[in-house]
Amino acid sequence: KQSATAFASRAMRQTQQILSFDPMVEHGSGRPLLRGKVLRNIHPGEARAFRESLDWVVDCGITEVGSVLYAKFQQARFSALAALVYPYATSEQLVWLSKFVVFLFAYDDVNDDREQLVQNPTLDGELEMLEESLMSIARGSRPRGAEQPLARAFADFMAEFQRYASDDWLACFADDVEDYLLANRMERKVHVSDNVMKPADYIPCRRSLSACRAGFDVGAALLGIDCAKIRSSEIARVMATLGNDHFSWLNDLFGIDRDLKQGTASNLIICLAAHTTHDLHHALDMTVNMLNETCTTFFELEHSEHVRADPDVRLYSQIVRSSIVGTLSWYYRSERYNAAHAKQH
Repeated sequence: KQSATAFASRAMRQTQQILSFDPMVEHGSGRPLLRGKVLRNIHPGEARAFRESLDWVVDCGITEVGSVLYAKFQQARFSALAALVYPYATSEQLVWLSKFVVFLFAYDDVNDDREQLVQNPTLDGELEMLEESLMSIARGSRPRGAEQPLARAFADFMAEFQRYASDDWLACFADDVEDYLLANRMERKVHVSDNVMKPADYIPCRRSLSACRAGFDVGAALLGIDCAKIRSSEIARVMATLGNDHFSWLNDLFGIDRDLKQGTASNLIICLAAHTTHDLHHALDMTVNMLNETCTTFFELEHSEHVRADPDVRLYSQIVRSSIVGTLSWYYRSERYNAAHAKQH
């Protein structure tokens, strides 16, 4: 435990960029390439969703025009992530899907701000109150104290989502949002400690931290998939886990330098390096191999008879596929992580 903590502490003090290359292009003898396809085309409604989601974060009070946070939202282009992950949405739906993605990243950034968590002793308690409000809103109620900007933003999204989702999907979504919020509450304890989770502990925890399951619920509700069939399908659960792992580890890969700079050890590469490889570059390569294996397993499963035999499961597989392909493509459009790869595509 002490050696893992010491390694992570040294890693966060180093200034060399770890992801200084495009992982999909040859970058060193014997180093693995990240496999995948970067989509060139995007939903025709994305430009509108970009404009309206930026206006929305201002209207909700999350940020102001001209602020540093507003500029970050512009650079991140979360509307592009929504457009790439939900290509089957209408232009109208894409607007509120973009708002949902903006909300998730806004909450995540507050939750991940280790410096603020350490310096402000009341912040954790304030976030717990926010999370209680968010869980109530997800269940269909509007509690007192729900006028905080993020709570107001989430309530606005829920009002739209309820127009499209069945009661079963709303209940499933609420369960998955609660799991996501409670996992992030736990992660804050990790942020302010010197602990570095072991990979075997981090990987299942990371699945709850990503909000992927809630995102898949939204897509399934939009496409009218039978919720009961998906919840009872083991193969659907496996596909969702593979899609979740891909989303999470991809975020850790492209976010490694950002996480090191912010002093958080909540990253697969850091966990692997601290406990397994004892080298960040080797841990990065290991993460790339894990991503490639995850994709291979998913695509093999997607074409299996078990998936093709059930129309709802087959349609659900397309939701997960869109997430896998769309998320990778977003990293080559967004400037959120200022990675070297973004300038090469």
